[in-house]
Amino acid sequence: MGLVKNIKMLKSNSKERIKLDKIIDKLPSNYEVVEDILKIIGNKTTKVVFDNDIKNNYYTYLNDTIYLTKSKKFNDKNRSGRICVVAHECRHSVQSKILQNINFILSNLELLSFIIMIILTFIKFVNITYLFIYFGIIIISIIPRLMLEIDAVIKSVPIAKKYLETKLKKDDVEYVENYYSIHTKMLLPIFIFSLLFERIVRAIIIYVLFILFT
Repeated sequence: MGLVKNIKMLKSNSKERIKLDKIIDKLPSNYEVVEDILKIIGNKTTKVVFDNDIKNNYYTYLNDTIYLTKSKKFNDKNRSGRICVVAHECRHSVQSKILQNINFILSNLELLSFIIMIILTFIKFVNITYLFIYFGIIIISIIPRLMLEIDAVIKSVPIAKKYLETKLKKDDVEYVENYYSIHTKMLLPIFIFSLLFERIVRAIIIYVLFILFT
């Protein structure tokens, strides 16, 4: 597929995107899709919860469960990409539990350090060394999160393709895979920034408070 058609696929009202939506609409519900993908990747343990009360799809490693939202708004927004979104969460379910544990510990350590730094700054019991230690914790805590998320983004496309090959004819599989490949490549930098955003904001808050109160 040429560059122009590739770009057109990203526009929701283009004929290329409409064709894509029609192909995806042939496929079963997300609940059925996730069950099939878990079988494809050899995961027999992860549970699946389909719920009205959640606003997003996500995987929780603490109870080894994939949560899928019934939200019409979310599912309409992700109509074309829903197979890849589900594949992303399924990939999380088979990632290294050691790395997921490290990510959980470091993420909570960073949040705890943020709270402690705010308290120490307000009581003026902080110095430049504490500031650099906190920034170091932020950097270290980012690494496992990025490893997990980037891996899930990259692997979601081939996982989605394996699923699509069981449901669609070859031309349709290639059409959808092409869209997913373009979409993930274009959005990966934005996705990475979104992962870093909260930590960047917290670092800025601590730096500003440090300047004001020391």
